Amino acid sequence: MSHLNIARNVLTVRLSRLVEMGIMERVSYQDKPVRHEYPLTRTGRDLTRTVIALMEWGGRNLPTEQGPPRRAEQMGCDGHVHVHLRCDRCDRPVHDEEVVVRPLR
Repeated sequence: MSHLNIARNVLTVRLSRLVEMGIMERVSYQDKPVRHEYPLTRTGRDLTRTVIALMEWGGRNLPTEQGPPRRAEQMGCDGHVHVHLRCDRCDRPVHDEEVVVRPLR
């Protein structure tokens, strides 16, 4: 946990909140001493595109000398994973500046 650079009590509160929200589940993997892991639920996995989009945004808009701290890769071929916008009507790629958000009601 020391490599996370976060106090144990803060981590406990944050993990508990993620479990309450259904994003992660608490699973025991060791009895003595008791240890838990926190895998993503289906709801948590649904955040994959959002997290990757935020990582890409950070890499473009908040660059550091060392480069990005993480990169999303496909398991197996290790290719870099990107988020792309695509129109569900014409199936063509959509650029950020082509998007408008309209109220539904």
